[in-house]
Amino acid sequence: MILTKNMKWLEENFYGAIAKLQEPSENEGSFHLESAKNGINTVVYGANGRSIYLHSKYNPLNESEQFIKQFEQLDEFEHVFFYGVGLGYHVDLLLKKFPHLTFTLYEPEFEVFRLYLSQKSLADLPIKRLRKVYIARDEQDQSIFIRDFVSSVSGKTLLVTLPSYEQLNPVRYMSFVNQFREALNLQMFSFSADFRFEKRWTVNCLKNLPYTIKTPNIIQDFKDKFKDKPAIVVAAGPSLEEDIPTIRYIRENGLAYIFSVGSAIKALIGHGIYPDAACTYDPMPWNLNVFEDVRKHQITSIPLFYGSSVGYETLEHYPGPLAHMITSQDTLATVFLNRNDGRPLEQVSDAPTIAVVALELLHKLGCNPIILAGQNLAYKGDQFYSKGIGYEYRPSSLTEEELANAKLIKDVHGNDIYTSPGFDRMRTHMESVIRLHGMTNIYNTTKGGAHIEGTTFITIDELVKERLQHKQVVTDWYQNKQSYSLQLVVERVQYMVQQHERVGKILESLVAVTKTLKSTYILSSPNKLDRKLENFELLIKDLENNAFYNTIVKPMNRLQNDLLIRALEAKAVRLEKSKVIKAKAIAELFKPYLDGCLEDVREVTPMFNEVTENLLNQYGAAV
Repeated sequence: MILTKNMKWLEENFYGAIAKLQEPSENEGSFHLESAKNGINTVVYGANGRSIYLHSKYNPLNESEQFIKQFEQLDEFEHVFFYGVGLGYHVDLLLKKFPHLTFTLYEPEFEVFRLYLSQKSLADLPIKRLRKVYIARDEQDQSIFIRDFVSSVSGKTLLVTLPSYEQLNPVRYMSFVNQFREALNLQMFSFSADFRFEKRWTVNCLKNLPYTIKTPNIIQDFKDKFKDKPAIVVAAGPSLEEDIPTIRYIRENGLAYIFSVGSAIKALIGHGIYPDAACTYDPMPWNLNVFEDVRKHQITSIPLFYGSSVGYETLEHYPGPLAHMITSQDTLATVFLNRNDGRPLEQVSDAPTIAVVALELLHKLGCNPIILAGQNLAYKGDQFYSKGIGYEYRPSSLTEEELANAKLIKDVHGNDIYTSPGFDRMRTHMESVIRLHGMTNIYNTTKGGAHIEGTTFITIDELVKERLQHKQVVTDWYQNKQSYSLQLVVERVQYMVQQHERVGKILESLVAVTKTLKSTYILSSPNKLDRKLENFELLIKDLENNAFYNTIVKPMNRLQNDLLIRALEAKAVRLEKSKVIKAKAIAELFKPYLDGCLEDVREVTPMFNEVTENLLNQYGAAV
């Protein structure tokens, strides 16, 4: 009876768990119930000539009480992830001891979860605090479930493992812990990037819009120029110095297109080598410093391939020709831009390093082969950059802190080499992009650099002898094209101006409503409270339908919006039956977010007015 009710409840609330329980299996019967010495049930694993008790065979409840004692103060945590449910004794005790915690159940043994469901009514759990139920049948399930959990978790999470599960399958457990920890670290890195860049991405896209409208789209306007042509991505790693003579030979003889990424432009110019183009995407103001030599010498012959979310200061001061690539962080491009030839916009994905962006770009351009140079993604002795590259904010050599935090990986020769956590993220991200796009034509020429899965190592000198023997580069490939419909630009600007006028009023009304939802006068009157909640929902719909909010304001608050959604789910606001509790939760959670949005509207308004007025003045008469 208990099992039937539990299965029905799971089917209604966590169908994925039911599906895993119902999958056929060839190796069932390894777990069974047994009465402990004190009369309550425990679970025994018996296979391969060994027996393991998931709970004490004497007193499971006492054992769980002793286990829970180690958790004395968990105020800093908001969520607990239980790895290994067993019969749930420790789950019940921990959740009773810490009633503020939401929780997730993860069971890597489906047979055990069936036994649990036959013994324990899920209705006895604090169901409103339960967020996820995962039944993992294999490693693929493990990876999928970890990604799902990490993408939806709200607040700091405590991992609690039933000790017997470490003994049950230590290899699987360590695999889970490592993958879980790495996924959380990547999520925190993503949160950190959003927090640092979210406002700059949007501001840059807005300020860069006039440039993007009138410059060529690299991927869609230049594809025929580079298809099946060799291209070298030159990065600023410390190995670049020794390859400079060969790169100069390649450039002088037109054997391959040379694209610099990041600070490599400084090293190349320092050696008198002008690349065919420089690539950039960093959204911060100091990205301008990367091109100080180009500006200092007023070099006008190097095209700049810029991501549309790049720091706008870079474009305002770059002396050479420009061409753009739409980045995945650009929320304005799809609204304002429509190609004259009718083709849909193509974009490149944001990444931890411009080298990865450039790699995807060259793949989309059809370059073949793609060659990496100076792409160390690891340390070489005490060097961070190639010689001749340095900034006021950091030297070219390593700091003591960087050396202390270094980790070991394999280099292109199979030897151990030290790298930083940041470089390692770049490496793994590059590997994932290579796998995602099925790239098979990438050569890594970086002597002593990190091994990058999916690339073939060959020295650049050998590559010249074997693959780069004929002139491939044409000098007149750059053409300044007007790719986008000016009529649509004008129409969208006019529409967005109207939406901008409306969004401030909506946000001000929402802030006012959230204030009243905390008022005792409103909370004590059911009729007034109903009207306020209805008003709030209508205003939220108006906000969600506002183009200026969706295109500019919401992207400037993407992390805060994500955390708001998670917090609303964590507190189960949508399911809350008490309107008073619901009103208080809405006031508490929404007001900081709405205040931030309103402040951003006020901050961005002068910039928005300047850009839109210029666009209307420039293109209004033309249509």
